[in-house]
Amino acid sequence: QFQYSYEAIGHPPSLIHVPTHFFKVVVVVSQIANDESGPTFQLKKFAAFVLPHSESDEKSNRLRLVDCIVRLTDLEAVAGFEFFPALLGSHKDGSGDDIPLHKEVADALTDDIRAHAKNNQLLLEDGNAKHGETGILLPQNGAGISKRRQKKIKQLLRGDSPPLFQHLCK
Repeated sequence: QFQYSYEAIGHPPSLIHVPTHFFKVVVVVSQIANDESGPTFQLKKFAAFVLPHSESDEKSNRLRLVDCIVRLTDLEAVAGFEFFPALLGSHKDGSGDDIPLHKEVADALTDDIRAHAKNNQLLLEDGNAKHGETGILLPQNGAGISKRRQKKIKQLLRGDSPPLFQHLCK
């Protein structure tokens, strides 16, 4: 049994529940072709955010956007649908992989941004102004990824091949 407690607008029995959070998925694309089948776009940057839905007050004004970034596949799982399957791949593309490679790369980039932000915040709290360096991280569920796929993700992230896209917060 679940119990929810959040605000609602209206009068019973017609109440409208006000969500506690909302999400935004931002993509930056460039047009790479325009032929008879229509324009073709390439993903340049992306970010996925879950932000608190609250009135403006002193506490929310200090909200750092980097603290609100989330992994794309986690947001898709909670929201119940896929974002931009034509750009990032679809779970139903028949490749046999559970998560499309572009989405795993997106998750790895998000994990990396979060790790850098956390390290930088910890260093600032300690009074040290230097920026912390961490390595590129594999997605948190790396145990379920084949070694070949882990190697491909590392290759794509380290620059051994042209970059697919970047995180918007980088």
